[in-house]
Amino acid sequence: MIAAFGLLTAGGVLVPVNTRFKAEEAADVVARSGAKAVMVQKGFLGEDFSVSDVGLDVPTIDLKSDFLAGGAPFEREVDGDDVSDVIYTSGTTGRPKGAMMNHRQTLRMYEEWATLADLREGDRYLMINPYFHTFGLKAGLVASFLRGATMLPVAVFDIDRVVELIERERITILPGPPTLYHSLLTVGDKDKLATLRAGVTGAADIPVELVRRIHDELPFRTLMTGYGLTEAGNVTLSRPGDSFTDVATTAGLPCDDIEVRATAWSCSSGENVTGVAPHSRASSVTASTASGSADSCGVTAHGRPSNSEADAANGPDRSLPAIGWLPT
Repeated sequence: MIAAFGLLTAGGVLVPVNTRFKAEEAADVVARSGAKAVMVQKGFLGEDFSVSDVGLDVPTIDLKSDFLAGGAPFEREVDGDDVSDVIYTSGTTGRPKGAMMNHRQTLRMYEEWATLADLREGDRYLMINPYFHTFGLKAGLVASFLRGATMLPVAVFDIDRVVELIERERITILPGPPTLYHSLLTVGDKDKLATLRAGVTGAADIPVELVRRIHDELPFRTLMTGYGLTEAGNVTLSRPGDSFTDVATTAGLPCDDIEVRATAWSCSSGENVTGVAPHSRASSVTASTASGSADSCGVTAHGRPSNSEADAANGPDRSLPAIGWLPT
């Protein structure tokens, strides 16, 4: 965390690497991103990454060394349009793509995220989402800095350890996938969870009954869901007061200045092949936030800023429901 945000303060570009990657996979990201240095924490999750082992000639900095403490303070003026990070996609549709996001886009999007997630100053945020992913890095670290929340990271999810931390550290906000909430519902002594106030979920379908049980059996007062892309950040988010059905069966409404269009896409031809009928699952989402992609092909975030919420909800092909929620 210190190294990453120190790098951003110094005007560098952050390229997070999946900590579950094997050496060859990590080396591919390092090489294609044009990284000038690699910062590693040796032994994290039992892994030791060495660039020399994979034939890369890039300086490596061990974060457990005295490197960070040994330097003089340094700060450089950064423009909002400067690229802040290049985050690589998971590669589910082909070779991972590096999505470039600038400082202004990140701050704007995650200020909105923090507001709708009910993240407040003084909150105690238990972070189980990995920092190489936008859910952990931006909806976690960046949002917490914006709000002044206390951050408590967990390297590997373990329900007993999580419950212990919730009770001891008086955790107030706990975002995670639906499986997290399934695990919390199995906790015998729910009094240990009493301080939890705000939840955020996504990344998978969530049954209406699970949303109902979260509200009825757990202390959460709010539960937000949404849809995002590495290439675009937040695309849609639910709103306070949305019904159980809305939270479970949709991914919310388009975020500010985001235009959403559900289409079927041909990666080979790069064309919109056919519109998706209302209430069917979208195979791609076009959004208007990313600076672009490094070494990319296929669907990336481009599009146009919307002129109104109605335009955002009902894109050019009118394939989204008039009410505006993006069905899951």
